[in-house]
Amino acid sequence: MHGRMEKGGVVNRDGWFGSGLRRRAVFPLVAASVLVAAGCSRQVAPNDTSREPEHSAADSAFSGVFSPWNGTWQGRYFVYEDFGAQKSGTTPPKSPDDFEGLVLQLAVKTSFGITAQFAAGSPLFQKVVMEESTQRADGVVKDQYRGVRKVQDGRLFWVMDRAGSSIAMEGESLGPGKMVWRRKAANGSVAETRYETVSGSSIRITGWIYGDEDDEALSPRLWIRCDLKRSENAVRVPKMYE
Repeated sequence: MHGRMEKGGVVNRDGWFGSGLRRRAVFPLVAASVLVAAGCSRQVAPNDTSREPEHSAADSAFSGVFSPWNGTWQGRYFVYEDFGAQKSGTTPPKSPDDFEGLVLQLAVKTSFGITAQFAAGSPLFQKVVMEESTQRADGVVKDQYRGVRKVQDGRLFWVMDRAGSSIAMEGESLGPGKMVWRRKAANGSVAETRYETVSGSSIRITGWIYGDEDDEALSPRLWIRCDLKRSENAVRVPKMYE
């Protein structure tokens, strides 16, 4: 399930978190998706976060797929840079386990605190609020944004709205509490891959990112790692969800 799902706007080159990081242009939402949505008056576009889509028979197999994430989680998000990447002889990652073999040669590019709240709207629709906290010279800067995870037409989507743009990924379930999300670049290549695993009161996120000029046949320059712990401190839910 690898869908091209990006709405016009901007996306972080260092992943779709981090308001202060370098940004890159993204490809508009696939025209075919818009046409399909327009042809069905009750259906929403795949990148629409305003309401739950109409569900088809193909969606029922994914009932409850997002439920392990329900709740509030807190942790720290790290972006690492591999200065040995994109060189002849290097190879792309095969799994998130490849991170462990590289961690000693990676340098922290940036990090920030994350609070994530996931709330079930239905067994096929989940509301998401993210708040990132960045330490700066004048204090802690907080940036809150929102979105949804949803099943639509037998496919899994995660769409976040922030700063006038939408950032979207298409997912694949790898079993209960296990997902892989992929975001595509303008040329159709996979720009970002992130694996998520829920284990008890913890979530681990591991992934990698290719820049616009990077060769996907070689190793990625950037890696991401985030460990979240379940928390009782819920972030404020935006008015859209009240």
